[in-house]
Amino acid sequence: MTKINKTNIFLYFIFSISLFIGFYLSEDTAGHGQSVIDFNDTWYNVSDPSKYFQVQPGETVALEFKFPLHYYISSLIYKIVQDQEIFRLVFISISLFTPLIFFKCLSEKYKNIDNNNLFLLSLILFVLPSFRTAAIWPNTQITALIFFLASLYYFIKWENKKNFKNLNKDIILSLIFISLAVYTRQIYAIIYIYYLFVIFLKCKFNYLFKVILITVVFSLPGFYIIFFKNIRAATLLFNMEFQNSLLINPSILAFYLIPFFSILSLNNINFIKFNFKKDLIYIILVLLIVAVSLKFFNYNFKIGGGFFLKLSLILFDNLFLFILTTILGYLMIYKICKDNIQNILIFSLLILIFTSKYILMKYFEPMFFIILFILIRSKAPGVFLLKSKNIYFFFTYFFIYFISAYINDIFQITKNSIGVIRVF
Repeated sequence: MTKINKTNIFLYFIFSISLFIGFYLSEDTAGHGQSVIDFNDTWYNVSDPSKYFQVQPGETVALEFKFPLHYYISSLIYKIVQDQEIFRLVFISISLFTPLIFFKCLSEKYKNIDNNNLFLLSLILFVLPSFRTAAIWPNTQITALIFFLASLYYFIKWENKKNFKNLNKDIILSLIFISLAVYTRQIYAIIYIYYLFVIFLKCKFNYLFKVILITVVFSLPGFYIIFFKNIRAATLLFNMEFQNSLLINPSILAFYLIPFFSILSLNNINFIKFNFKKDLIYIILVLLIVAVSLKFFNYNFKIGGGFFLKLSLILFDNLFLFILTTILGYLMIYKICKDNIQNILIFSLLILIFTSKYILMKYFEPMFFIILFILIRSKAPGVFLLKSKNIYFFFTYFFIYFISAYINDIFQITKNSIGVIRVF
């Protein structure tokens, strides 16, 4: 096993310090102070978790529902430290372990790749605005992410051992941790669906039945909360305007895939080549989906929509750049899905599950970044990780993204620049 070099250890130390600096600067690069508002508005759940089950003054039935696990865990910390600021510092300290758990997942999956490359990739979490803000202003993001990564680690171990006849501790622990992730942030239910699909393909019916039975048992507390304790679960901001999701979500995914494919293409141009004769039907289908969705596109541009939507409106006062990135997103997703049909399910879930009144980039981050290198079944991630320079380029891209988010946090560029726009 390759030892982690001093450069990577130094980078980990520097980025760890940067989170504490962000704490003192009240950094909120995830967008317009919403994380600060969310922290303050939900603080009563931390100071007294029993209040979670009571409707608070000013709340409406449209309030976004969250399960209480994060708040109960946070309340245990708060009872020890008895100070909000110290609580936040402790939470940042806990967050520092998240890249290390991600590294463990990567090293379990890519056993033949230099650990220094894997460790360097894990440090990119430190420059993702959503991760930083969630650590500095404690919310469900970090807690759920830790459970999610723990679940992935045991799921990879289960797959590597190839024991698909009998339930073992790896698959059980994986299911336990993904359950805890869902009880912290419901969106991780899509990973549950993916797990069941993989188990369905690899195992016999009796194995799948046992897993489903375990899943049902784990879901009982959730149903109890929904139906007997907190009916707000029925008031999620989900809506049926799928045309928004079909345009916005691929554009957001493109933000993470464009540097990935660009770097791979510098090593081998075949990673971005298309056979237009074979792929013509898919290309036509993508253009048709985009055209029809655009016809009925109805989204509040001031709230979310992703990096490219904001950039398109600010720079060009229209949606041309945004639509281009949506098309690119679909094409890159197609390239990945061609490597393995299992990838179709996870991308379909990612595109369709975020059908909400508000589609925010932070919902995908860093979840999709982790999914890309852990769950996606393609040779591309493994090839990407072979060269450290690929990761450094990747790092540079996301560091520039963080700097732009920090500048936007200070000057509120997107908030002040986006008004009535010309669609074309």
